Amino acid sequence: MWNWPDVGFMGFLFGQGELLLVSTSLCAVAIGELFGITTDSIAKNLASGGSLILIAVASFYYAMVSTMGDNLDHKAIIIISVVVFMLSVIASSFCILLTETREN
Repeated sequence: MWNWPDVGFMGFLFGQGELLLVSTSLCAVAIGELFGITTDSIAKNLASGGSLILIAVASFYYAMVSTMGDNLDHKAIIIISVVVFMLSVIASSFCILLTETREN
């Protein structure tokens, strides 16, 4: 199993869930870029749907983290934030890839 050291600087950077807000904005920009595509395809629906699901998950989890007060498990927040961020980078990259290949 993956053993995290003391959260330290990582806890300071990502321990309050700010990376979830970055993930939300990445996916929102990617969905906004997909509005320029006039063709309707399965890839476009999957990319926008996946990004929309990640927006919902990141927003819900950030709301949950921000209302927890002092009962925070910083290690779990860091792990979940990084996983959601990586998934949102993949989903938004796929959305941008679709817009670049469809415009030419």
